Amino acid sequence: MPSQSEIIEALQMEHFYLADAINGTGDPAFTITYQFEDSVPDDDFSGLTGWSAWTNAEKDAVLAALTHIETFLNVDF
Repeated sequence: MPSQSEIIEALQMEHFYLADAINGTGDPAFTITYQFEDSVPDDDFSGLTGWSAWTNAEKDAVLAALTHIETFLNVDF
């Protein structure tokens, strides 16, 4: 029976093990910044219509997911 770490390694892409890590376990959390757009971004050249701003419920769902990710990944959002 494979170990938990062997299963996780088998499910991840090889690049994960070949790339240089942004930070390690003993390093301070890596800060990732983001924003919720409230109007069509200036760099949106897609020409698509129907753009809408994030609703509060959508923002809350994303924030909950990011908060959860912070519990197991060495990052701060």
